[in-house]
Amino acid sequence: MLAKSNLNAHFDPVDQILDFHEKQRQAWLKFFSTGEIDGKVIRHEIIESWKRSVRHGLRPDAPKTNVKISHQSIKVIKEKNSELIEASEPVMESLRLAAKDTGFILTLADHNGVVLAVFGDEKALSFAKKNNYVEGCCRTEREVGTNAIGLCLYSKKPVQLSGPEHFNASHHAWTCSSAPVTSPEGELIGAITLSGESNRVHKHTLGMVISAANSISDSLKRKHSIKEKRKADQLIESIFRCISEAIIMVDSKGLILHANHKALHLIGMDIKTLLGQSVSKIFPRNQSLLDAITAGESLNSVEVPIEKNRKRAFLMVKSYVVQDLSGHTGSLLFLTEKKAYLNRVREASGLRAGYCFEDIVGGADSLRRQVELAKTAAASDSRVLITGETGTGKELFAHAIHNASDRKNGPFVAINCAAIPRDLIESEIMGYANGAFTGARQGGQTGKLELADGGTVFLDEISQMPLDVQVKFLRVLQDGTITRLGDTKPIKLDIRVIAATNEDLYEKGVNQGFRQDLYFRLSVVEIQVPSLRDRPGDIERLSTEFLKRNSQKSGRECVQIAPDAMTYLLHYNWPGNIRELENVMEMAELTSHDGAIHAENLP
Repeated sequence: MLAKSNLNAHFDPVDQILDFHEKQRQAWLKFFSTGEIDGKVIRHEIIESWKRSVRHGLRPDAPKTNVKISHQSIKVIKEKNSELIEASEPVMESLRLAAKDTGFILTLADHNGVVLAVFGDEKALSFAKKNNYVEGCCRTEREVGTNAIGLCLYSKKPVQLSGPEHFNASHHAWTCSSAPVTSPEGELIGAITLSGESNRVHKHTLGMVISAANSISDSLKRKHSIKEKRKADQLIESIFRCISEAIIMVDSKGLILHANHKALHLIGMDIKTLLGQSVSKIFPRNQSLLDAITAGESLNSVEVPIEKNRKRAFLMVKSYVVQDLSGHTGSLLFLTEKKAYLNRVREASGLRAGYCFEDIVGGADSLRRQVELAKTAAASDSRVLITGETGTGKELFAHAIHNASDRKNGPFVAINCAAIPRDLIESEIMGYANGAFTGARQGGQTGKLELADGGTVFLDEISQMPLDVQVKFLRVLQDGTITRLGDTKPIKLDIRVIAATNEDLYEKGVNQGFRQDLYFRLSVVEIQVPSLRDRPGDIERLSTEFLKRNSQKSGRECVQIAPDAMTYLLHYNWPGNIRELENVMEMAELTSHDGAIHAENLP
């Protein structure tokens, strides 16, 4: 029994601690008496801290250090560290409850070693006050020598000091475990410490303190992230408010993160309903938009149909990729009403009529009668068919009718039916939907007729329009709607139609080369532009006008037409009409040398 009792006493942990503390105390006495170091008992970092403390002019037997910071200064310091204190409170409370009635106290210090808060039971707090280990005291090495808080802040590492490892003898009764607290940027901002009687040291104590310090650092990171996100959201909100365009922000999966008021108005939804929704639900008829977003690709002016107030509307959407260092994070969608988009396209494309009735030169009765008829037609919205030989100025009449009408501020879209390849004419005139055919532009394309919405479309060389397209064009004239190639829903248009031809459409219709029903719908008002040979009195006037314009363009003096040249001009047949006369005058002016055009200058 005696042997067993001695064995138990030999392994008693308290006795072991006391025995080791005694060895440390002897090493402490030896160092401060002789300067000799026992490296087997005292750790290297403790010895180095003792040396620094001595260099600071401190004495190991010095009385307790007074609290040098005033109450007002402590208040200011705590305000500066308010975020640290706030983040520490729940962790400190949890640790305080875990260490309740164990004789330990819990402290929080800032990066300067100033104690910001002290928790513990009354007995432990009373024990701490005897050494001025209270709120407002400073526990750096320079102030009190080697201690857990000071060494933790110096090394920026967790540390546990027990008994004689402390520099000052009055601290030998303590065991202290400290761990650093870092800011979201990784900078040292303080330390959390658990202190108790030196004979109560436990290897798990430091682990508890490290875990608590990490929890505080993580809490600060979370709060910082929330604050930064709030700042970013406010910045985005401010930017979105300042931008006049309608914008929607989506993540890389196509989920909506934000939208400004203009976008909400265009799609007819409120922000609460919109947030978190997939683009495919807002724009269900355009899979290519979602595909581009998830693939991290940009899109340029894709037409997107939406249902708004139980009616179908169209928006034009541009998609721009948003990236950070990690890669594709989302996209910005810029929305435009189709009508506004088309207006910009018209402005950029110059879809405007350039001539007025005043630009039609000539005094022949046959011409003036047609001009008066054209002016009458301009005052109405009736369809007009302009006939005449090549080069007589049919397009000039179309421009003048548009500019004299109520649609003069709208677009003027000219389509030469003979210049568009047969297999493309339908898609060019009517437009096409997304994926209508192989090689089709992504998102579809607006047709020429849609570009003319609110204005005038001029169909030159209408006789060359294919019969199958004529059938579809009849619907445009009948109910004012078109259906894009590859689409099923009609689009309502408001356009005036002016057509021109150098063929006899009626005769061609009889021979089944042109639909007669289309001819009768186009020729509500028919204007027949006379050929130049039928108005010989205008040849001299037109020749002079062309020479005048050429001199204004070139900046040279206007040349005259000699009588011999004029004789040839008056007797020529002019199969190319006014266009041919204009070309002849330009060439003759270039070859003239004495300020006059003679017969030899004529081609």
